[in-house]
Amino acid sequence: MSEPGSAADTQVFAFDDFEIDLASFALRGTAGEISLEPQVLSLLAYFVQHPDVLVTKDELLDELWGHRYVSDSAVATQIKTLRKALGDDGRNQRIIKTVHGKGYRFAVPVHQSGQAQQPIPAPRHQADRTSNLGYERTKLIGRGDELSRCIAALDDYRLVTLLGIGGTGKTRLAKAVGRAVQDRYPDGVWFVDLVPVRDRAGIDTAIASVMGISVNEGESRTHIAAAVRNSKVLFILDNCEHIEDDVAAALDFYLEHTEAPDFLATSRDPIDLADELRFFIDPLSVHSEQGIAPAVELFLLTAERHGLTEQSPDVARVEQICEHLDGLPLAIELAAAQLKQLTLDELSERLDRRFELLAGRQREGSHRQESLARVVENTWDLLDSEEQRLLGQLAVFPGQFTVTDIEEVFADELPNGISFAMSRLVELCLLSRTSRVGAWWRLLETVRLFALEKLSDDERQGNSERHAQWVLQRLGKYPEDHLHSLDQARWSADHYSDITAAELYFEGSGRRSEALEICCAVGLMIQQDDGARANAKLKRIEHYLADTTDTFELSKLHGTAALCAQVTRNPLLLARESEINLELCREVGDHTRLAGALILTSLTNIFMNPELGRAQLAEAIEVAEASGHQPTLDLVMIYQIWSHVMEAEFDTAIDKAESMISRHLSESDTLRNPTYNAICALMACHIFAAPVEAERLADDLMERNKSYGLWGAMILIASVYASSDRMDDAIRISTDIEARLRRAGRSPWPDLLIPPIAAAYRRGETELATTWLNAVRASRKPQQTFHTISVYRQLRRLLPSDGANDELDLDSAGQQALSWMREIAAEAAPTTG
Repeated sequence: MSEPGSAADTQVFAFDDFEIDLASFALRGTAGEISLEPQVLSLLAYFVQHPDVLVTKDELLDELWGHRYVSDSAVATQIKTLRKALGDDGRNQRIIKTVHGKGYRFAVPVHQSGQAQQPIPAPRHQADRTSNLGYERTKLIGRGDELSRCIAALDDYRLVTLLGIGGTGKTRLAKAVGRAVQDRYPDGVWFVDLVPVRDRAGIDTAIASVMGISVNEGESRTHIAAAVRNSKVLFILDNCEHIEDDVAAALDFYLEHTEAPDFLATSRDPIDLADELRFFIDPLSVHSEQGIAPAVELFLLTAERHGLTEQSPDVARVEQICEHLDGLPLAIELAAAQLKQLTLDELSERLDRRFELLAGRQREGSHRQESLARVVENTWDLLDSEEQRLLGQLAVFPGQFTVTDIEEVFADELPNGISFAMSRLVELCLLSRTSRVGAWWRLLETVRLFALEKLSDDERQGNSERHAQWVLQRLGKYPEDHLHSLDQARWSADHYSDITAAELYFEGSGRRSEALEICCAVGLMIQQDDGARANAKLKRIEHYLADTTDTFELSKLHGTAALCAQVTRNPLLLARESEINLELCREVGDHTRLAGALILTSLTNIFMNPELGRAQLAEAIEVAEASGHQPTLDLVMIYQIWSHVMEAEFDTAIDKAESMISRHLSESDTLRNPTYNAICALMACHIFAAPVEAERLADDLMERNKSYGLWGAMILIASVYASSDRMDDAIRISTDIEARLRRAGRSPWPDLLIPPIAAAYRRGETELATTWLNAVRASRKPQQTFHTISVYRQLRRLLPSDGANDELDLDSAGQQALSWMREIAAEAAPTTG
């Protein structure tokens, strides 16, 4: 048993005929232990640590329940339960007294066990207690890094401001910081709620109130500064934005006239003092490479608190919902609460009406915001008219965008000083940079939808028209841009959400021909995509084919479908769509389109019927020459070069490829699709016959490829590096390609097996290389690009074949091969000691 006054007793409090042990969370009376629910015990624990003090209803809700999802009668119900357990009642109120219109007071003396003669004084003054933060109610999710960095910031700055759009959890994080640093501040960590404050004097009154300092009107600021001048104290000023100028004046005074106090503020808008460290709080992460992302975890835990549990929750669907909600904690918690009446699918379908769906509820007497719309509205009100107008313009971009994009769409309508207006949106966390390299920006989807609602019908229509015309103009002409320009393909990949939005806008406006033109304007990008967009594109094509009779439009649709079929590894669909397209193009009589159709048709025949495939390529050359259109002729020639590589006619392929490269790069340093593929064809020819030259070409293409990211070519480059014993480079590329394909819901095999097979062959491990090669042969799964097929065919000629390996499936072979590459790289890594 512990001695009276020992450490073990400090968590035991006695009052009347009862004793509560906070360490074991148990209540004991004269007849033994009394069973109570944890929430009721938490209520009692709070009371015994704040005896003879007026505790407001809002304080109890804030400290014990939080401000979300608690009914107005929650406190009264728990008070009634606690009174019954203590032998108290609502009429006599011997222990817990109700102060009508104010709150409650714990009216009996409280003693710490072992110190019964020393009642605990009411903690209403700085000298009597060191915090009014209360207990941590629920787990703080996904803020470990921000918590650590903010704690470290307080070492160097006296004023740190947590900035973020409403609903990001600034208050929650600020309190967590306060609890974590309490040992640093022997004179207290004090939370000052500025939500109900409306003027300059109210700020000082709020600070004085939590400190228990009596002040005279007109002298409060000077009096407070004098009282805390040398006190090691942290003030947490919460929700400063609505009285930002008054808060700035107060903090400027306190920082000037005190030496020891520190200040942690939360605001949607910077306080804008020279002493201020701005600490931006981003929404919770939605995606995670390992485990469950913080946003998803918050959603699932919130649903669980509402009694909504599933044995195997659909994490992927929850992730999609959290992504649409931008990872905003408030929006996520409000959405999770909707599962009481909606399924995940129903919730997801209604997110475009999120301001109606996630309205929440505001308790009587509470100043805190529980409505998603109200939170964003309050930030909108902080903007001037020019900034609001710019935000409405930015809302036309459905995804990421650059400043150049903004200027191109709204060249004659931008506010003066766009940089300053944008900086204000950034300061208010309405506009943020994306994670990708470069100056890319995005609006939170919640902010974007809100801004669109603020526009008039004419404004919304005008902005959408400008945006759609911009997309149509940027997509360029067929076929120069659509099938030849790598820069155009990259632009299309970067702006695919804009392209989709423009197509839907034109279709919704009854301008079907313009919508169809956009649908078929991304052939080269689709051809080099990882497959996810190709599947979606096929569905759109089916939609247009249902009521299209124009021959020229039909040829566009079937030609685009053939490109999509190539990407999705569907040889039957490729053969069908390319044949239909060829017939239509012959009817149309357009030489450039006919040459392209002949190429697409030859893609199937070059492998199944080489003689027919070559004949179609030869006809394509004749048609392209007759057209006099050099880009079309170049496109046909590169496919002919690849056909030579497929048939191991390397000398012919090398001569034609070098001729094309020399001519193109002498005319322009811009790398277009035929030139790019000519370099790839040279690599494929040299990979085993002239490895040094292949490696030089790979290095050159890697430098150029930074702007394009063509994944078929990247696997070829990885094969060159692997066979040249540059295993780290090969692994890095292979890992990136595998991740891209799996995100698109596609297997990376058999294509990604080519680099390790090439490496094993060059290292003399022919048995291992043959085992993996036979797994590729046994799969009968088509490879996607000339880049990998050309290396695969060479390996089949170089390695002894003992038939296909039916025992080792593709996935097992792939994982085994990549592990082998990593082991080789680890063995070659320099050691330190």
